[in-house]
Amino acid sequence: MVVAGSTAGWVSICAAQPYRHAAQDSNRAWQRALQLLAPGADEKRFFDVICVLGNAWQWHFAVEVLDYMARASVQATVFCFTAALSACEKATRWQTAVQLLNDMGHAKVRPNIVTVNALISACGKASEWQLALQLTFSMQRAEGLRADQVTYCAAISACEKGLRWPQALHIFASMPGTRLVQDVVGFSATISACEKGGQWETALGLLAQMPTARVTQDAVCISAVISAFEKGTQWPLALHLLAAMPQFRLIPNEVSFSAAISACGKGEQWQRALQLLSDMPTVHARPNQVTLSAAVRACGELWWIALQLALGPETKALCNEVVRHAAISACERAGQWEAALHLLSSLSSVQEIMYTSAIGACARSLQWQRAIQLLSGMRAEVVEPTEISYSAAMGACHEAGKFKPALSHMSEETCVRTLRGIRFAQMNSGHSARNCWGTGKVHLSCHKAWLVCRQRTRTQSS
Repeated sequence: MVVAGSTAGWVSICAAQPYRHAAQDSNRAWQRALQLLAPGADEKRFFDVICVLGNAWQWHFAVEVLDYMARASVQATVFCFTAALSACEKATRWQTAVQLLNDMGHAKVRPNIVTVNALISACGKASEWQLALQLTFSMQRAEGLRADQVTYCAAISACEKGLRWPQALHIFASMPGTRLVQDVVGFSATISACEKGGQWETALGLLAQMPTARVTQDAVCISAVISAFEKGTQWPLALHLLAAMPQFRLIPNEVSFSAAISACGKGEQWQRALQLLSDMPTVHARPNQVTLSAAVRACGELWWIALQLALGPETKALCNEVVRHAAISACERAGQWEAALHLLSSLSSVQEIMYTSAIGACARSLQWQRAIQLLSGMRAEVVEPTEISYSAAMGACHEAGKFKPALSHMSEETCVRTLRGIRFAQMNSGHSARNCWGTGKVHLSCHKAWLVCRQRTRTQSS
C-alpha cells in the first residue's frame, strides 16, 4: 500500500494539468505522478494521478493510490474507481478489477457504463468469457445502467478469446433488439470469433451482411475471413478474397498476406505461398516475421527451401526464433537431423518445442544417441522435457533396441505421463506427438519401459 512519505514526502506541485502533458514524454511519468499527492490533495488531483499511472501500466500503484484516498479521508468518486479499474483492464488484472467493483459497493459508489465496460473487457482479455457474459446480461436488469455498443463488443471479444463463437454470434444477433447499431467493431469481433472457431462459412456470411447493414468492409474483417478460410483449409477461397480486396478499395496488408500464405500452407500449396511472399512488395506490403514463418511452414517437408527462406540473405534479418522453429519442423518432417541440430545450435535460447522437433528429426533417422543427447541437453539448459519429447526419443530407441539409455532419463512417473501423451496423440490427429514417430510402436516400447521403471522403483524402495 502507498503510505505518506514513501514518495519524497509527497512533494506539492501547483497544478496537475501542466504535468499531465509533460508526463507523456517521460518513461518515468508514474514516479513523478505520485509526487502530485501533497497533503490536502483533492479528488480531482487523485483522479489525475490514477489516470497517469494507468497510462504508464502501473496498475498496482493506481490501486494503492485509491486505497490511500480512504486513509486520507478523500471520497473516491466513480471516476477514480473507473480510472483504477481501467488500469487493471489494461494490464489484464481481471481479479483485481472485480475486487474494485466490490469495493465500489462497500463505498456506496454506483458504477457507470464505462466502469462495467472496463470490467467486461478485463474479463475478456483473460478469457473469462462466462463472467463477461454474466456482467453483460446483468446490466439489462440493473437500474440506471444500459448496455451500449462498447458493452456488446467487449462481450463478443470475450467470447472470441474464450473460443465461444456461438455465444458471440448470439450476442451480436441480439444487438438490433436492444436498438443498438451493428457497427464495424461488432462485425469485426464476431467474424474473428467465428474465425477462431473455424467457422469459415459463418464468417463469410457476416462479411456479406455488412453492406446491407451499411457498414464498410475493412481490411481487419477481410483478413479475419481469410484466416477463417485458412482454418477451414479453403485455400482457393483465401486466394480469391485476397485478390478481390482492391474491389473493396482496400490494399492487402501484412495480416492479409500472412493469412493467405498460411491457407496455402494448410492446403500444401507451397509454390503459391512463396509466390504470395514475393508479391508483397508490389503492393507496398513488407514481409515480416509472421509472414516469413507462415511461408516456411508452408514448405512442408521441403526442408532445403525452408532453410533457404529462413537463412537467405534477403530474409535473414527477419529470422527470429519462431521462423527458426518452423525451419526445424521442416527438417523434422523430412528426417534431416543434421540440419535440425545445426539450426538448434544457432539459437541463443531454445524452447522445449524446438528441442522436441529436433528429437523428432533424430527419431525419424534412427539417431537414438543424438535423441538421448538432446534430452540431456534440455536438462542442462533447464528446459523440462515433455511427454512428446520422451515419446520421440523412445521411438528412436525402440527401433535400435536400446532400452537402457532411454530408461536412464525416465522415471515411473515420466513413463506414465508419456503413455498418456501418446494416447492423447492417437485420439487427436492434429497433435504433434502423433507425427513425432509411429506412436503404436512407441506406445508398446514406453509400456515396457514403464514396467521396468516400476520394478526398478520397487527394488530401490525395498
